[in-house]
Amino acid sequence: KLYSILNIGGLTLALSCSTFIVLYVENELSFDRFHRDAESIYRVAKDFVNEDGTRVPDATTPPALAPILRHELSEVRGSTRLFPNRGRLYLIQYADKRFYETNLIRVDTNFFDVFDFPFVSGNKRESLKDIHSILMTETTAKKYFGDEDPINKVVRMNLNNGTDFVVTGILKDVPHNSHFTFDVLIPFESSRNPDTNWTWSGFYTYVRLKPGSEPTHFESNVKQLYQKHNPNSTNEYFVQAMTDIHLKSRLKWELSVNGDFLNVIIMMAIGGFIILIATINYVNLVTARSVKRAKEVGVRKVTGASRLLLVRQFLTESMLMEVVSLAFFVILTSL
Repeated sequence: KLYSILNIGGLTLALSCSTFIVLYVENELSFDRFHRDAESIYRVAKDFVNEDGTRVPDATTPPALAPILRHELSEVRGSTRLFPNRGRLYLIQYADKRFYETNLIRVDTNFFDVFDFPFVSGNKRESLKDIHSILMTETTAKKYFGDEDPINKVVRMNLNNGTDFVVTGILKDVPHNSHFTFDVLIPFESSRNPDTNWTWSGFYTYVRLKPGSEPTHFESNVKQLYQKHNPNSTNEYFVQAMTDIHLKSRLKWELSVNGDFLNVIIMMAIGGFIILIATINYVNLVTARSVKRAKEVGVRKVTGASRLLLVRQFLTESMLMEVVSLAFFVILTSL
């Protein structure tokens, strides 16, 4: 009984631990890959160069960059810029329901030319054309409208002493494996013209490249284009694959707390080590017990058991032990 408990328990725990590690690794590597052709999406960032030559890697860029990239670089299929909330409370009211929203992002009309957040209702192409349109995720819309159809409903927000917004789209809740999330989207509005402003570095610029475009060539073109419009600036621009941001980006003003690729490698090594240790323990226990079972084998041989029958017996015992371990593993992992 003790031998069986040790073997079954050891294999069950090893399988469960390694499975959770595999799920963790799979989740970390899946960030931002739910977008269509996610490998073609890049974020433009910069090294902010101080007067003494020191550099501060910064995820933000000026708002004029996105339209310039779209209009002047042939490899750019689409570009967009977004402006995050930065901790402000937005009071949204519909009928007698009033809630403060913090996870709000201001975007431009090209947001869905780059990103592929799926719609539940509304027109993707038309949803952001009106400056006072608003998009919500399913959970957020349910909070305000219940079972009503939210499209074309009017909500009031505490902007400019109170502004009415028309609901033009409902999106599925943002997946947890996105490097930025939101509950509400509204078009960007400002008295300053963002298309010509190169000094306001509070935006995040994303582009979708055309098929076959070379990222290194695109990065070189971005640097040249920035210098063309800002000849006196010492800042240096670079691009990041969106699918690398969560695990490999460590910039100032990241949109959320990122993971660490080193942690993924360490966890993979731990998972492999756990399986290796469990296997060694299993073999050691079987070997140690085989000495005690020598008499049993002798008696079986004397009573006519062939070598093939003995091999089949021990293999059957091992397989039975593994099947029981597998059953307990499924139950433990599910719990």
